[in-house]
Amino acid sequence: GLAGAEYNKHALFLVPASWNLNCKGCVLRITMFTMAHFILVILYIKSSLAEKECSVTIPDFNNTRHTYAENTTSLSIDSRKGEILTVEGDCCFQIFDSNFGDGESQLLDSAGDFRLVLEKVSSVFIVECISPALHPVLKFFIISIAIIILLYIIWCKGKEHLFKRRTG
Repeated sequence: GLAGAEYNKHALFLVPASWNLNCKGCVLRITMFTMAHFILVILYIKSSLAEKECSVTIPDFNNTRHTYAENTTSLSIDSRKGEILTVEGDCCFQIFDSNFGDGESQLLDSAGDFRLVLEKVSSVFIVECISPALHPVLKFFIISIAIIILLYIIWCKGKEHLFKRRTG
């Protein structure tokens, strides 16, 4: 437990008194440890949000809304170019103007509303979403950590050279 815990100027939180944090570089190690756990929490939250049900809603000529949550090779709805399609969930769909995924297609690459650019919709498929290699939030934290490390190194080396005795 934290019995005998004390605030240490080198730590960002309360730590047991037995931890010796009065060493050179401890702040950097603890900051890296804390940031790594923070990033893991963000990735866990992102993965839990990704489990939401995926679906695409396509209105027909009579404005009846048809919702599809799986691959459908043949649709029997009278959809019109210019209608608003709605994608829900963290998934992507590709719609085709012919049965079985033939003909012209339109990619619905994120959740939200899309205007139908095809003359009609005859088949719907869930496809893999192509996303950037790093999530923008993760990229921000990696760059932030790199800047913190760089500033810490500059501060340590600058202090060393500033108070260095000059000989001769």
